[in-house]
Amino acid sequence: MAANYWASSQRHHWLFTRSQLDETHQDDLRLCTPDELRYLKIYFYGLILRLGKRLNLRQQPIATATAYFSRFYTRAQYVETNPYLVLTTCLYLACKTEESPVHIRTVVAEARHIFPEHVPSDTTKVAECEFYLIEELGSDLVTFHPYTTVIRLKEVLKIAQNDFETIWTTINDTYSTDLILLHPPHIIAMTAIYITLILPPIPSHNSVSHAVFTMEREVEKGTTRDKDTLMDFFAKGNIDMEAVAECTQEIMSLYEVWQGFRERSSERMIKVFAVAFGCAVASAAVLCRARFISESLAREKDKRGHLYTHPVRSLIDVTVTTTIIYSLRHLYSLLQQPRLLFTP
Repeated sequence: MAANYWASSQRHHWLFTRSQLDETHQDDLRLCTPDELRYLKIYFYGLILRLGKRLNLRQQPIATATAYFSRFYTRAQYVETNPYLVLTTCLYLACKTEESPVHIRTVVAEARHIFPEHVPSDTTKVAECEFYLIEELGSDLVTFHPYTTVIRLKEVLKIAQNDFETIWTTINDTYSTDLILLHPPHIIAMTAIYITLILPPIPSHNSVSHAVFTMEREVEKGTTRDKDTLMDFFAKGNIDMEAVAECTQEIMSLYEVWQGFRERSSERMIKVFAVAFGCAVASAAVLCRARFISESLAREKDKRGHLYTHPVRSLIDVTVTTTIIYSLRHLYSLLQQPRLLFTP
């Protein structure tokens, strides 16, 4: 376990380029657009936040759970998993690693209160999923967050309380993006400071934490140092301003995308993924069954070299065939109604 970020598994194993992240969701992008994929990130972070608040958790375990969730889906696809069960397990595991343990029954009960149709009441499912989650994460459970940097710089930069709250909520919003997988936590922290204290106010968007709305408040007495002093700090602090600029652009883009976010549309998108995955599984089952039949018939050649067609083995499983037909029809009906599918 690393005592600092520079020697941590987070730095060595869990930082990616944008192109690398895009490659991890190729199967998902066959069924949705890049913007719809970003809506899903907003949607799932909102669910983690709601579940965390119902469990009376601090922001730290919520942020850690979101980091686990984001890391897991660099190695898996939404279309082939149950993301509701995964996010519940991520929060349960994060409670342990952040020393805020919650009983598994409590976690499952609260999760079923928010999305009852997606999480089974059987707690062993979460316990089983926990082992798969740890395996996919490579047992890299220690996570560093931008909050630590901001807390340390509050006194150094004499950041006023109202500005500090704005910075904090801006960092919260970054967990709806891939920034935790793209940049070190201290860069994200410096970006939040830069946006709040140096950039001019920008129009507010539909943010869960309303960080940008807070940015538009009038500056109160006893606020932060002047911009020249802050710019001098950025210049002399050996800060990667190119990375800060990239993070700033990502956050601004988030607030623009947030305007088009609708929770019900994301819920429908997950249903489309589930139907598509059902088709894929059923098709794979048919292929396996057909291969079995072919091999069986090949072994039953008679002495004259002709195939002997067994009346039972020549029939493909009726149940599997029915599943394919139903799934394809349902998927086709959904895709024929794009307005119903992608709008509230």
